[in-house]
Amino acid sequence: MDVSQTTALFWEDSAIFENGGVEGTFAYYLEHHLGPEFTDLAGFEFRNHEMTVEIDGDTAFVSETYTYHITFKDTAREPIERRGVATSVLRKRGDEWRFDIYHSSARPLRRAT
Repeated sequence: MDVSQTTALFWEDSAIFENGGVEGTFAYYLEHHLGPEFTDLAGFEFRNHEMTVEIDGDTAFVSETYTYHITFKDTAREPIERRGVATSVLRKRGDEWRFDIYHSSARPLRRAT
């Protein structure tokens, strides 16, 4: 999976937080965390996505809930299903909106019994 173009969605001085960790800028996160993970994936599908957006001047506040399903190139690995939440702050600089802060967390998806 190619995620190389995603850097353009984030300001250079962005801040990424994931599952209780400080990941640094998006460029650092992509190079050291997200990029290497995505090379092992066969598929990544978001489902049940809901989002709210509030814009105040040059700042947008976004909250999201979703589930996701991950499959691996190595079919011996079990697929992963998670319920996730994310909070983002986007800033408008000039005529362009980009992510300034992104925080996400996830937990295993509970199945109905």
